[in-house]
Amino acid sequence: MASCNYVARRFGVRNGMSLQRAQALCPGVRTLPYAFEAYRATSRQFYEALVHGADAIQVVSVDEARLDMSHALPALLRGDDHPLADRFDAHKHLGVAALGEAVRDLIRSATQCEASVGIGANLLPARLATRLAQPRATRVRGSRVGG
Repeated sequence: MASCNYVARRFGVRNGMSLQRAQALCPGVRTLPYAFEAYRATSRQFYEALVHGADAIQVVSVDEARLDMSHALPALLRGDDHPLADRFDAHKHLGVAALGEAVRDLIRSATQCEASVGIGANLLPARLATRLAQPRATRVRGSRVGG
């Protein structure tokens, strides 16, 4: 089994697990054929959306990236012109999570997919926050994020 969703993970199914083991843990597991072209197109939309809002992107996988937003966040807080400004303003009531929600909105509008977002003052806390944010949430690590 190449990958699994979060419902299957609650039964103990993991990415890379054999189908036989996955069926033992989750008898109702279903397999789906690969749709490589659809994955490629959606992944392209995902990354193109991020390029417009992030200062730098570290590619992790077809659907995951770590974002350096260290210049974007101060600009958004000052009200400067930025591709995420409208989305950020719509979520300002969330405090530091507003940036993550703005990024999630951007991804959702570009791909019609949900995403988990982790934000940190650099890539290490962003990585940790991304792990904590699974599935489909926003988490912030590090006391310096957001001001």
